[in-house]
Parts: sequence; structure tokens; C-alpha cells
Amino acid sequence: IETVVAEVKVLQGLIEQLYARNVAIPAGLRKGLSAVVPPDEGGVHNDAAAGDMLELVRDALRRDRVDLFLQPIVSLPQRKHRFYECFSRIRTAEGALIQPQEYIEVAERAGLMAAIDNLLLFRSVQLVRKTQKSKVDVGFVCNISPHTLSDSIFLSEFVTYIEEHQGLAAKLVLEFPRKDFLAHDAATAEALTRLLQLGVRFSIDQVDDL
Repeated sequence: IETVVAEVKVLQGLIEQLYARNVAIPAGLRKGLSAVVPPDEGGVHNDAAAGDMLELVRDALRRDRVDLFLQPIVSLPQRKHRFYECFSRIRTAEGALIQPQEYIEVAERAGLMAAIDNLLLFRSVQLVRKTQKSKVDVGFVCNISPHTLSDSIFLSEFVTYIEEHQGLAAKLVLEFPRKDFLAHDAATAEALTRLLQLGVRFSIDQVDDL
């Protein structure tokens, strides 16, 4: 219980810091938001709606309305559960689910994807603990955004956390697109190498060239 409380305090501190930032969308970043906010019939982007989506994401983070969804991965032909792929979904205050394609671009531009990924990882770690206690042999695959993959501070802190809780490493798989994996810098490479040494595995997504 003390460990979980400590984790929650660290996470809450991070979210409070992010929420306190001035993360209004600059005019120069409002271009290209049509993937998040569809243009109206006149082809003009709805900047007000984009701002509303950003505020919704910030509020969901602060008020714990980011849910963990699990998709089972089975082995054939037995259909035995081997892994669960973990996804984050944001809820509005009224309980409606917001799909990733609706908020990811806004969250990335505002620097909030690290907080969403952090929530995903912490909740996955809590699930790993539960499965260890019940002796269920499954792993958890966590999708990591390009922004988090390039965040050396985040990765360094996660490496330290896994070093202190090495029993969790074998059940965690970090997933990222191939192009982002190939584009990482020396600091990221060092952190990923250390995670591999500790037992964390990687899943490479969107492979278009072997």
C-alpha cells in the first residue's frame, strides 16, 4: 500500500505541474488540426473546439478520467491469454469516451502525452502486481508516444523505477512505431538499453521495412 501511495503522489505531482502550465494552443500550432477537429463546410478550422478539446484533456488528467482499456493477445490454437495490450481512453465529465484520434494531436502539441503515458504505465504496473499475486502468467504491452520516447527525463525516471522494482520488468513490453524507434537519440538509446538489461521487452509497431 505504501508503494502505491508513493506512486500516486509522484504522478499527482506531475499532473499538477502540467495542469499549471500555460498550455493554450499558439496560433502557429493551430494549423493542421483537422484530424482532431473536422473543418466546417467552409473549410475553416474550428479553433474554439480545439481549445475545448485541450481543456477537456487537461481536466481529465487532473480529475482522474483517463481509463485503462485492455485488448487480449492470445496464442493459437489454444487461445490462451499471453498478453494484454494497454490503451488509454479519456472520459468527459458526463462519462462519454473520447477516442485517441480526437485528442492525441492536441495533447501532443500541448506537451501532455507524457502525463497520459505515465498514467498508462503506472496502471499497467499495478495490473502486473495483481497478476503476480494471483500467479497469472500474462504480460502487458504499453503503447509509448514519440514525445515520451524522446523525453530523456521521463525515460531516466522510469529506468530508476524499474531498477527499484525489477520484478515487474519481465511482464512489461513497451511498444512504439518503427520510425520513432529508429529516430531516437543517444540519451534515449542509453535508457532503452538499460531497460532491456533489466528485462523490459519492446514491441515494434508499423514495420514497413525489415
